Amino acid sequence: MPRELPEIITFVVLIAIAFFLGKMITDATFVPLAIGAGLLVALLTFQNPSNGLILIVFSMLLSPEIKIADIPGRPVVMRLDDVLIVVMFLAWLARRASMKDTKGFEKTPLDVPLIALISVYLISTCLSIVIGKLNPMRSFFYLLRYVEYFILYWLTANIVADKKEIPRYLTAGFLTLAAVTIFAYSLFNSAPRVYAPFDTEATGVRAIASVKAGEPASLGGYYLIIFAVLFSFFMYGKTQLVRMGSLATALLMLPPFVKTLSRASYLAFIPLLLSLLILTKKRRNTFAALLLAGALIFPFFFRGLYQNMMERVMQTFTVSGYLGTYNVGGKRITDPSAMERIISWQKVVQEKILKNPLTVLFGTGITGLGFVEGQFFLVLGELGIAGVATFYLMFFLIIKHSYRIHLQSVETIPQSLSLALMGSSVALLFQSLTTNTFIIVRIMEPFWFLAGLVMTLPKLYEIQASRIS
Repeated sequence: MPRELPEIITFVVLIAIAFFLGKMITDATFVPLAIGAGLLVALLTFQNPSNGLILIVFSMLLSPEIKIADIPGRPVVMRLDDVLIVVMFLAWLARRASMKDTKGFEKTPLDVPLIALISVYLISTCLSIVIGKLNPMRSFFYLLRYVEYFILYWLTANIVADKKEIPRYLTAGFLTLAAVTIFAYSLFNSAPRVYAPFDTEATGVRAIASVKAGEPASLGGYYLIIFAVLFSFFMYGKTQLVRMGSLATALLMLPPFVKTLSRASYLAFIPLLLSLLILTKKRRNTFAALLLAGALIFPFFFRGLYQNMMERVMQTFTVSGYLGTYNVGGKRITDPSAMERIISWQKVVQEKILKNPLTVLFGTGITGLGFVEGQFFLVLGELGIAGVATFYLMFFLIIKHSYRIHLQSVETIPQSLSLALMGSSVALLFQSLTTNTFIIVRIMEPFWFLAGLVMTLPKLYEIQASRIS
């Protein structure tokens, strides 16, 4: 029996217990689960940081949340993995302090842009707090959430020290995906749209027919990352089993992805496929033929799913709106949720950004806008031009370094993961046109974990650093 199998089974059992315990207490109290899981991840991390990181992988999609402050505009919500990541970071620092032969922190290609973005977060938020424009508690928790993603990135880059560890993380990710997808299928007959386990309920124009549902774009964004990984392994897998298994898993994910009815996710799916097709060095023709066949077959063999998808897309232009209409390329947008976004974007520019030179440069600070859907306008409104420039420069560097790693790689895992990071970055940038993709926990934690893995690949696979700097 493989040495890792008992550990994997142990983690699966622990996560199953946490899953059902969390389900029972989500509506009652969050504290017992947070304390228990925090102690567990602290012990695992102090003993072996790799084990703590695996537990974090499971918790990314399988942890409950609680609203800790019901503040108008953007309520403060805490999830179990928020606690786990902070506890793991502290336990990891304590472990490093107790070891005499500890080396310095690993340098990564994204250190400078991440530190620069954190600096913009702090400057813009502190300025707005000083002049009395922000609620300090709400801003603190959201700022902590944003920085927490980068902490996960740095933890991953520093903890993963052997390429033999990566299959363990991929296995944990696959088991998490299986649990999430099974849950999504279980909603097919009971909910109008599928969503991730423990997702926050929402009502109103964001839920079809005013029926309670979770936030489907979160699951859609998570699936975009997983699609990128699976299609990359399909193109670079060494064995037929890996390639066909990756393709079969992607096909099983397709019905829940469509049933999210997330137009932003649909919009991002095509750029995802095109970016993978353009950037891959292997099986480009096979992948192109597969995509063409899928486009031709899907409307006929999955007629119900196809009709659901098309009806959802056409609602943008056919549903009677009560917020007015907007013309785009000769099409008249009438859907209330789409119009809400457009109106909020106009308010960001007219009522927030253009007020004075300070907000133009640094925005209104984290949470200074309230609720705005659309990442560009959210960043522009909260962080100003300085934030927009830093934010999109960061993603340019992510794609740049991933591409150089991809070009120099000769093994399956670095080739696949670097391609997946590029594809998912492109997809999420497109999804974020109408969704706050880069602040959603269930999307950002898998994304930054993947980014941490990719940026540490050169040291694990002895890819020449001079060629990827």
